[in-house]
Amino acid sequence: MTTRSWLGFTVALVSLTACAAPAATKAAPDAVVIRAELNKTIDSALQIIKMRDAVALKAMFTDDGTWILPDASTAVGKPAIEALAKAFFTSYDSWSVKSDSIDTLIILSDSEAVTFSHQLYTLTLKGKTTELQNNPFMDYWRKTAGGWKIVYELNANGPAPKAPAAKKP
Repeated sequence: MTTRSWLGFTVALVSLTACAAPAATKAAPDAVVIRAELNKTIDSALQIIKMRDAVALKAMFTDDGTWILPDASTAVGKPAIEALAKAFFTSYDSWSVKSDSIDTLIILSDSEAVTFSHQLYTLTLKGKTTELQNNPFMDYWRKTAGGWKIVYELNANGPAPKAPAAKKP
């Protein structure tokens, strides 16, 4: 091709590109909808824990999911999550949630999200007294055909801080 032919070809290509319709942009994921779906999933998890159902709890995770408890006990994969859940459920006499909320939601895509949450609950470990506990936790979520599943959960439980003593006038 001659220089003139290349120039003509380039001008034609640029013209066609300039006239082409812009690429359609995908709508941003709806944070309100995702938060509502995740809250519903978390509510289901709370009921599962209340019922001490290790099989149902493992179903909340992806096949390669990771669950880390406050004492650093770690389970990777559904069989290990089920075994850890069974051990956890036998470690306490009672558990009652006072509040649970997603503090921060980070949407990575319409099928991936990260939540930073906290939960206040009372826990009576076997042979111990009942204590109010605060569990800040992080979840990495993936939406599947079966709904939102936990890919990775990290718990950082501890005694809830006591209210400061009232100041005397």
